[in-house]
Amino acid sequence: MQIHVVQAGQSLYGIAQAYGVNADEISEANQLSAPGRLVVGQTLVIPITGMYYWVQPGDSLYTIARRFGVGMSDLAASNQLSLNQPLQIGFRLYIPPGPKRKAEINAYIEPRGEVSQSLQNAAAEAAPHLTYLAPFSFRVQRDGSLEAPHFDYTDDAGKPHKVWFEDARSIQAKFTLLKELGLRGISYWKLGLPFPQNWLLIEDNFQVVKR
Repeated sequence: MQIHVVQAGQSLYGIAQAYGVNADEISEANQLSAPGRLVVGQTLVIPITGMYYWVQPGDSLYTIARRFGVGMSDLAASNQLSLNQPLQIGFRLYIPPGPKRKAEINAYIEPRGEVSQSLQNAAAEAAPHLTYLAPFSFRVQRDGSLEAPHFDYTDDAGKPHKVWFEDARSIQAKFTLLKELGLRGISYWKLGLPFPQNWLLIEDNFQVVKR
């Protein structure tokens, strides 16, 4: 699974060509309501097996293999390279998929009075990707910094604002941390907020435990 950040001048068709997939597949995976109008900085999940990585200064086959948790020999073979071959900056490497570890996935659902049809639909959509589904009935205040993308803007009254949000990059960062720390699983607050990329990344990273 590839996470692509839209750059200036890019179109869905051009991105699809770059990764060798159909534009409709990307649109469906990300549930794009207006596939012809991409926004610079928008993240897209590209439905491919494995991913691509562009070599950066200081990279070697060893450091890249270690970073992505794949065997150095497997990485070299996948890209028809010798183990000792130097890498040019900007060279595109294919990263084969690594093994998936098991994880328990929980999500909270917040029914208020009668459960709406949209909330029922959200629960049904999420169920295949979850170990537990837990009802929740009160709010928790959150303090401290967030590992998530953000943007700043100033309103008409001159007051500055900072807006934090989740996208495919921040979710993947959390999944990576979960694996690095050897945690049992992860929990979501809350269902009912559209985020189709999340479920694709869960399936790409983990074998969801079912109880």
